[in-house]
Amino acid sequence: HITFNSLWLWELGALIEQRLGGLLLVALVVLCGGGSNVAQAWYSGPSLFGGMSGVVYALLGFCWVYNALLPDGRLWVPRPIIAFMLVWLVFCMVAPTELLGIGSIANAAHLAGLLLGCLLAAPLALWRRKRVARPPEVHDAPEVHDAHGDRNEED
Repeated sequence: HITFNSLWLWELGALIEQRLGGLLLVALVVLCGGGSNVAQAWYSGPSLFGGMSGVVYALLGFCWVYNALLPDGRLWVPRPIIAFMLVWLVFCMVAPTELLGIGSIANAAHLAGLLLGCLLAAPLALWRRKRVARPPEVHDAPEVHDAHGDRNEED
């Protein structure tokens, strides 16, 4: 479990850090880590838990929605990876994981992380898309005239 989360944090975190900056990644980890763990505490009551699964799902959701709204390839994650992670999320929510020997799953943290990542990506991607779509300002070069006041066609 720790290895799985660590690998996804490495992959998705590096993607976000390299393309959008380390400060944004730190903000996502702190906000989504806190939010997903609070959601799990609210759902399951006081218990000993904590982890990065909610953050992994948040980073996945962030990349997924960001790329869907601004498909510039910056945060592209292969669709089979997204599908696998979403199927796993649903499986863990509906399957009796404790009876299957998988153990208790922090489903609220996973779902809250995914939703937080999606919600945080949307305004950023839409803002950047608006900036990219805006045509650059056109600065016309001043007309060049010769000594007689006639426009010089060579320039």
